Amino acid sequence: MDLILIQIVKELLELYDSITTEELAERIGISLSSVRHRMNEVRELFGKYGIAVISISKKGIKIEASTVQRNNMYNFIQGLAYSTSETKEYRKDYILKTLFEYSDNYTLQLFAEELYVSKKAISNDLKEVKSFLAKYNVNLVIKRNSGVIMEGNEFGVRQAMISHYNSLWWYKKYDEKPLNVDCRISRRAWTYMKKMYGDENVLDMQRLLLDAEQELGVIWTDIAFSRLLEYVVISKRRIQKNWTIENENVDELIQVDAAYYQAAEKALNQISAKKVSLLEIKYLAARIYVAETIYPRKTEGSQDYQKSVKSYLKKIGVAFYHSGLEDDAELVREICEMLLIIRYKVIYNIVDWNDSNREVKKNMSELYGVCLMYVSILGENGYLFFEQDDVAKITILIHNYMQKHKREAVFITAADTATAVYQLGKLQEYFPEFLFKEAVHYRYFRPEDWRDKIIVSTVNLKKM
Repeated sequence: MDLILIQIVKELLELYDSITTEELAERIGISLSSVRHRMNEVRELFGKYGIAVISISKKGIKIEASTVQRNNMYNFIQGLAYSTSETKEYRKDYILKTLFEYSDNYTLQLFAEELYVSKKAISNDLKEVKSFLAKYNVNLVIKRNSGVIMEGNEFGVRQAMISHYNSLWWYKKYDEKPLNVDCRISRRAWTYMKKMYGDENVLDMQRLLLDAEQELGVIWTDIAFSRLLEYVVISKRRIQKNWTIENENVDELIQVDAAYYQAAEKALNQISAKKVSLLEIKYLAARIYVAETIYPRKTEGSQDYQKSVKSYLKKIGVAFYHSGLEDDAELVREICEMLLIIRYKVIYNIVDWNDSNREVKKNMSELYGVCLMYVSILGENGYLFFEQDDVAKITILIHNYMQKHKREAVFITAADTATAVYQLGKLQEYFPEFLFKEAVHYRYFRPEDWRDKIIVSTVNLKKM
């Protein structure tokens, strides 16, 4: 598959509206005739994934695909892009892996010669690489007589490596797991770890985490366990090459609970032949501390956020006619715990993700929107930054509470029984945040029976 076909498919996958072939050609930067010449191949390729490319009169073309179909097609085309030497994805991957794995400084000229492109093309690629690394507090600089150099916190470099390596993974055939691999590590994760870090004994690293779990009295979720495992593996490799976490202001890093510090120190001492630095221990302790657990933890300091959390929940409650959110001690505590975790992530610049926001924004769009609108209230008592996944997690916590504590409602109608029951079902569907107890004919409705409940009526009750 050539570069033009990859570019056309990627562009269409990112669009949900129609686009003319002229606009498509302009966005990609190729001629109109090139786009039109390849459209049959484009349709054929999409068809292999059950995706239709349809033409709309006076509007252009668009694809009709489910989220799963889009994701499968995107993974396929990305895999091709990273394996085709003419693409910028291939060059970016080559540059990043070179910077990650080798200490020798590469110049623009050397990158250009090895990738068979101009220095200008490499310069443009480096801008995108720099933007990617900046997310992890790592700066990319070009120094005269030295070449391209990464500058910044080693902890950020390790997170960037993990993020980049994960983004490349589209392998579909998964290896069988040994019986002694923890059940939280999926076949996909096991295959990825072995193929990406085959020279490391992953099972030994797993034992370190299982021991830490037992000492701390926590149980990590499947995703958290796998990501901690990868961080420990990559830390071992970097420390062995003398790429360690240094030159940070220790005083600016808030202290993690002593138990987490001890667990991190014990683990690092077992993977390193020499004494590890205080910063290595602090960063691993923080990484372990923020890892998501099966059961919420009660930690000191979270109560500092109670006032802002209650104010926040009151706003959400008013927006959804659901009073009492701020009075639920368990809900308040869980969000307070979450804010403390976010505080540690901000201070240590720990980057984590799970993409839960996509499903939440789709299935709980109204609640997510309101939670996002008022999220600044939660940051009033501390220097906090909220990612979309953070807002999604808060949305889920509030949604779960509302589902367990739905405000009761009654439907007042003058319709016949069959129609009233049908309408009641439709109301429940449109307003899932309420619990419609029953449909009552207006002649039999007594307000005192439904005091403090939501009343929905097709009858003008004021005239009664």
